[in-house]
Amino acid sequence: KVQATSGLGLMIGIVLKDMAPIDAAKALLTKGVMTLTAGSKLRMLPPLTITYEEIDRAFEAIDEVLG
Repeated sequence: KVQATSGLGLMIGIVLKDMAPIDAAKALLTKGVMTLTAGSKLRMLPPLTITYEEIDRAFEAIDEVLG
């Protein structure tokens, strides 16, 4: 479902193939992952102080929604 990504470090923009960014953002929010939309991209900008556990939980949610 992911067509392309762009960005540096954890500040990532994701271009989705089969899902509108707003729909992905809503689905991720129900799983506790806050994202933004930026035009046709889903934007991820986690806090500067984030634990590996939080990153793992976010990736699990992202995989469930976008995988």
